Amino acid sequence: MNNDKSGLNPFLNGKKPDISGHCDPLFQAVADVFEQNLTQRGADGEVGASCAVVIDGEMIVDLWGGYADVEEDRAWQEDTLCCCWSVSKTAGALLTLRMIDQGLIDPNAPVADYWPAFAANGKDGVLVRHLLNHTAGLSYVDADLADGQVSDWNTMIAALEQTSLNWTAGSQLGYLNMTQGYLLAGLCSQVNGGRRLAQFWQEELAQPLGLDWHFAVPDDVIPRLATVYQIDPTMFTKIIDANPETNFAKSMKGRDPNETYDSMTWRKAENGAGTGHTNARTMAKLYSALARDGSLNGVTVLSKDALTMAS
Repeated sequence: MNNDKSGLNPFLNGKKPDISGHCDPLFQAVADVFEQNLTQRGADGEVGASCAVVIDGEMIVDLWGGYADVEEDRAWQEDTLCCCWSVSKTAGALLTLRMIDQGLIDPNAPVADYWPAFAANGKDGVLVRHLLNHTAGLSYVDADLADGQVSDWNTMIAALEQTSLNWTAGSQLGYLNMTQGYLLAGLCSQVNGGRRLAQFWQEELAQPLGLDWHFAVPDDVIPRLATVYQIDPTMFTKIIDANPETNFAKSMKGRDPNETYDSMTWRKAENGAGTGHTNARTMAKLYSALARDGSLNGVTVLSKDALTMAS
């Protein structure tokens, strides 16, 4: 896949990205689109990326290519990791579902049964399942957060404890954009001996399953992270400023308007709604297990009953 390429993505500064890995011949179309994505002209192309597909437990597509950092000439490697933003929500959901599976949490019980401080300001009727299905009425907090505080565990946990409901829990859907990770991981920490997201995720799932997926990214993993290149770094700020009273704008309270997603603050955060770092191969392995019998590498992620409940 190292053919001569024309019309290179302008972010690559004229460099021609190499592509490595393997692809079953029956899925050559996937490889072709992956290559096009790394070489096409204009804002739609990627600087670097990974792509993986698992069918019936077999990894039939496992590709990576381009650059992890153009300025430093770092090629995207087999073990390169990247911020996965809202895919991060997988972690808190799975950890909570596992605790339900183990009989440690009741999905129909009030969150405050496990997290007493959470009951403040009318939240005593919020149920665990409301956190899982985005009907909790907690898309944003009452507190006026300073820039960057959405990435601070202690600040966000305290803000969620003291906030009031945006609407009656269970009455409607409302995406828990920047709060769900803290809500679920905060709940779990009340039951798991005080372990915060990064530690609990590693000990409960990532290490046993062999998942290269991290929160509060360890120092020895930082060199493997890809640089994020944004077409318009001011996009969110523009949206928020144009529509300040929307739930989305309010959900972005505490976001650093100058965040590049490459800062150490972001990479070291334990925001289960957005600061996970992994790659396509790891995602494909985990999701393939959930799509089949709930097991991976001989370890049960979720029982069939839990999978049925989650679906």
